Amino acid sequence: MTESIVGPPEPLSPPPNPFSRKELNKTLAMPLRLLEVVLAERGRLVANITGRRDLARLALAMLLGSVLFALPYGAVLSPSSFWDIATLFVGSMVICFPSLLVFSAYLGVAISLTQNLVLALIITTASALFCFGFFPILWFLRSTMADDGGIVTAEHISIGLLTVSLIAGICQLNRCLFVDKALREVRSNPLLLLFWQGLLIFITYRMATVLEIL
Repeated sequence: MTESIVGPPEPLSPPPNPFSRKELNKTLAMPLRLLEVVLAERGRLVANITGRRDLARLALAMLLGSVLFALPYGAVLSPSSFWDIATLFVGSMVICFPSLLVFSAYLGVAISLTQNLVLALIITTASALFCFGFFPILWFLRSTMADDGGIVTAEHISIGLLTVSLIAGICQLNRCLFVDKALREVRSNPLLLLFWQGLLIFITYRMATVLEIL
């Protein structure tokens, strides 16, 4: 009878380190680093949230990015109202943020106002970053497509790109909430969280109507 040889268990990988104050200061000076902070290094971002590390500085950098990276797309869409896209995302989040606080309290989630703010800003920052990636495409299409009332116009494509940007922002939040185990307490009732996200989508749609983006 042969005995099976079982090797030693594989060592667990250490948890990601949160972004340091020095790194966040660099992000404030160079907002393009938000590509790393919000999109590429999701685990480190979650570590900041769960560890309550430099959240005010992180929120400030994300709010700044939510505005700055939406401006080029807004300028291409309507130079006279270049702030509309930033207003669309940030304004909609401001309207829905109190309901996020209420839902968190209802769920009994012990996270602070600043933690909730950073979680909400994941959506606006990621959406703005995607808009920044899309604005040269929109510029090219508006410059080369005749605005003759055809079936598909540059405005139609713009609505599609904005929708993709918003969905990408919501997906990035869900990746933090549902993939990273560190935020398990926040997802104690995923249906309520998904309902809040649906509410945000509806308010964003209404905001787009008010701003005459649609």
